[in-house]
Amino acid sequence: MPNRIIRSNEVEALTGLKRNIRYKLEANNQFPRAIRISERLQGYSLKEVQAWIDQKVEDDSLRIETIIDDAGNARRVC
Repeated sequence: MPNRIIRSNEVEALTGLKRNIRYKLEANNQFPRAIRISERLQGYSLKEVQAWIDQKVEDDSLRIETIIDDAGNARRVC
């Protein structure tokens, strides 16, 4: 996939994240940083955003949950 700069509305369509949430994640280094296009415009690297999405999907598929049954025994569920 060739890299290109995508604007905020496309990032929202790809991730489902509103601007204020993306800004909070960016501030905590949990989302790709915006790229300054001009004095008043910014965008995001499509490759970085796609890599972030791919990592979220991978993290979710690897998540292991522990469930406590009625007898108080813990068991892991993937």
